[in-house]
Formats: sequence, C-alpha cells, structure tokens
Amino acid sequence: MKVVELRLLKGKDNISSGDELYKDKLHTYNINGTLFSQTLIEDNYKSNVEFNNFIKNTNLNFKPYSNYGLNEIEERHKLLFDLVEKIWLS
Repeated sequence: MKVVELRLLKGKDNISSGDELYKDKLHTYNINGTLFSQTLIEDNYKSNVEFNNFIKNTNLNFKPYSNYGLNEIEERHKLLFDLVEKIWLS
C-alpha cells in the first residue's frame, strides 16, 4: 500500500517538525497549521459553535485524533474526499 503525504504545515514549519512524534506535532498544527490540520486537535472542537454546526449540517466525519496511524490516515483521506465532493457539487 502506498502512503501519500498531505502537508499540514507550511514550508519550513513542515521541515522543522518532520521528525517529531505526532503528539508533539499537534501543538505546531494548532499554531501554524492549516485549518484542516487544526481539526486534528480536540481543543478546536470546544466552544467552536460555528464549526460544530458545520459538522452537524454537512454530516462530515471531522473528529480529533490522539493517534495518527494508517487507519487514521485513511479516515482523513476519506474526509478530505467527502469535503471536496461537497464543495464541488454545491
């Protein structure tokens, strides 16, 4: 199975955190990450009424991840596909 990387940080931020464990990268994602990478972090779901309503209204499978292995990568690929499909068809 081929694993495809989706960059969640910009430029040098991505390079500098490349060897970090996932749990250590979460802090960087929260500060310098894309909006998509910020959805990996549990705190971004707390008191974020607009985003939580978006999830509810679109039935997209956004959720935080404390671990990030092959199953989680596959779930995120599916989520990204579903999100792009909703945008494309709207």
